Amino acid sequence: MKIKTVAFIGVVIGIVGLILTCSQPRTEKDQKSSVAGEMPERVIEIQQKARRVYKNEKGYWEAEFDEGHIMVFIPAGEFTMGSNEGLDDEKPVHKVYLDDYWLAKYPVTVAQFRRFVKETGYVTDAEKG
Repeated sequence: MKIKTVAFIGVVIGIVGLILTCSQPRTEKDQKSSVAGEMPERVIEIQQKARRVYKNEKGYWEAEFDEGHIMVFIPAGEFTMGSNEGLDDEKPVHKVYLDDYWLAKYPVTVAQFRRFVKETGYVTDAEKG
Protein backbone atom coordinates (compact mmCIF):
# COMPACT_ATOMS: atom_id res chain seq x y z
CA MET A 1 0.00 0.00 0.00
CA LYS A 2 2.81 2.42 0.91
CA ILE A 3 4.65 1.81 -2.39
CA LYS A 4 1.47 2.44 -4.39
CA THR A 5 0.89 5.71 -2.50
CA VAL A 6 4.44 6.90 -3.15
CA ALA A 7 4.18 5.93 -6.83
CA PHE A 8 0.82 7.73 -7.10
CA ILE A 9 2.29 10.85 -5.50
CA GLY A 10 5.18 10.68 -7.97
CA VAL A 11 2.72 10.51 -10.85
CA VAL A 12 0.80 13.50 -9.44
CA ILE A 13 3.97 15.57 -9.13
CA GLY A 14 5.06 14.53 -12.64
CA ILE A 15 1.68 15.51 -14.08
CA VAL A 16 1.71 18.86 -12.27
CA GLY A 17 5.21 19.50 -13.63
CA LEU A 18 4.13 18.47 -17.12
CA ILE A 19 1.14 20.81 -17.02
CA LEU A 20 3.22 23.72 -15.77
CA THR A 21 5.96 23.29 -18.35
CA CYS A 22 3.61 22.59 -21.25
CA SER A 23 1.57 25.67 -20.44
CA GLN A 24 4.59 27.84 -21.21
CA PRO A 25 4.95 28.76 -24.88
CA ARG A 26 7.86 27.15 -26.70
CA THR A 27 10.15 29.56 -28.49
CA GLU A 28 12.12 29.09 -31.68
CA LYS A 29 15.29 29.59 -29.63
CA ASP A 30 14.34 26.63 -27.38
CA GLN A 31 13.88 24.39 -30.43
CA LYS A 32 17.19 25.37 -32.02
CA SER A 33 19.24 25.04 -28.83
CA SER A 34 17.85 21.57 -28.10
CA VAL A 35 18.78 20.39 -31.57
CA ALA A 36 22.23 21.97 -31.46
CA GLY A 37 23.02 20.36 -28.09
CA GLU A 38 23.34 23.72 -26.37
CA MET A 39 21.71 24.43 -23.03
CA PRO A 40 17.99 25.15 -23.65
CA GLU A 41 16.45 28.26 -22.09
CA ARG A 42 14.41 26.25 -19.56
CA VAL A 43 17.57 24.51 -18.37
CA ILE A 44 19.28 27.88 -17.93
CA GLU A 45 16.27 29.12 -15.93
CA ILE A 46 16.35 26.18 -13.51
CA GLN A 47 20.04 26.70 -12.72
CA GLN A 48 19.00 29.48 -10.31
CA LYS A 49 16.92 27.02 -8.26
CA ALA A 50 18.96 23.82 -8.48
CA ARG A 51 22.02 22.83 -6.48
CA ARG A 52 23.69 21.82 -9.74
CA VAL A 53 22.79 21.22 -13.39
CA TYR A 54 24.69 18.78 -15.60
CA LYS A 55 24.37 16.36 -18.52
CA ASN A 56 23.97 12.71 -17.53
CA GLU A 57 25.67 9.72 -19.20
CA LYS A 58 22.93 9.56 -21.85
CA GLY A 59 23.27 13.24 -22.73
CA TYR A 60 20.12 14.50 -20.97
CA TRP A 61 20.20 17.57 -18.75
CA GLU A 62 19.59 16.88 -15.06
CA ALA A 63 18.98 19.29 -12.21
CA GLU A 64 19.82 18.19 -8.68
CA PHE A 65 17.99 19.76 -5.74
CA ASP A 66 18.05 19.30 -1.97
CA GLU A 67 17.38 15.88 -0.45
CA GLY A 68 18.71 14.09 -3.55
CA HIS A 69 15.74 15.07 -5.71
CA ILE A 70 16.81 14.95 -9.37
CA MET A 71 14.78 16.19 -12.33
CA VAL A 72 15.55 15.15 -15.92
CA PHE A 73 14.90 17.57 -18.79
CA ILE A 74 12.87 15.89 -21.54
CA PRO A 75 13.27 17.75 -24.84
CA ALA A 76 10.28 18.56 -27.01
CA GLY A 77 9.30 15.90 -29.47
CA GLU A 78 6.69 13.80 -31.19
CA PHE A 79 5.61 10.23 -30.48
CA THR A 80 2.97 7.80 -31.68
CA MET A 81 0.13 7.18 -29.24
CA GLY A 82 -2.83 4.81 -29.25
CA SER A 83 -3.74 1.49 -30.79
CA ASN A 84 -5.97 0.47 -33.68
CA GLU A 85 -6.56 -2.92 -32.05
CA GLY A 86 -7.11 -1.89 -28.43
CA LEU A 87 -10.04 -0.49 -26.51
CA ASP A 88 -12.22 2.20 -28.06
CA ASP A 89 -10.59 4.96 -26.00
CA GLU A 90 -7.16 3.92 -27.35
CA LYS A 91 -8.13 4.42 -31.00
CA PRO A 92 -6.89 5.60 -33.42
CA VAL A 93 -3.11 5.57 -33.52
CA HIS A 94 -2.06 9.20 -33.79
CA LYS A 95 0.97 11.42 -33.39
CA VAL A 96 1.26 13.60 -30.29
CA TYR A 97 3.66 16.50 -29.86
CA LEU A 98 4.85 17.49 -26.38
CA ASP A 99 6.76 20.61 -25.47
CA ASP A 100 9.87 20.07 -23.38
CA TYR A 101 9.33 19.37 -19.68
CA TRP A 102 11.02 18.25 -16.47
CA LEU A 103 10.36 14.81 -14.98
CA ALA A 104 11.45 13.41 -11.61
CA LYS A 105 14.17 10.79 -12.08
CA TYR A 106 13.02 8.81 -9.04
CA PRO A 107 9.61 8.39 -7.37
CA VAL A 108 8.69 11.26 -5.09
CA THR A 109 8.79 10.34 -1.39
CA VAL A 110 6.00 11.18 1.02
CA ALA A 111 8.36 13.61 2.79
CA GLN A 112 9.11 15.40 -0.50
CA PHE A 113 5.40 15.59 -1.33
CA ARG A 114 4.62 17.03 2.13
CA ARG A 115 7.32 19.66 1.63
CA PHE A 116 5.87 20.49 -1.80
CA VAL A 117 2.37 20.89 -0.30
CA LYS A 118 3.68 23.04 2.55
CA GLU A 119 5.72 25.32 0.27
CA THR A 120 3.10 25.71 -2.47
CA GLY A 121 -0.22 25.33 -0.67
CA TYR A 122 -1.18 22.60 -3.14
CA VAL A 123 -4.55 20.96 -2.41
CA THR A 124 -5.29 17.50 -3.80
CA ASP A 125 -8.64 16.65 -5.40
CA ALA A 126 -9.33 14.31 -2.47
CA GLU A 127 -8.85 17.18 -0.03
CA LYS A 128 -11.16 19.43 -2.06
CA GLY A 129 -13.91 16.91 -1.40
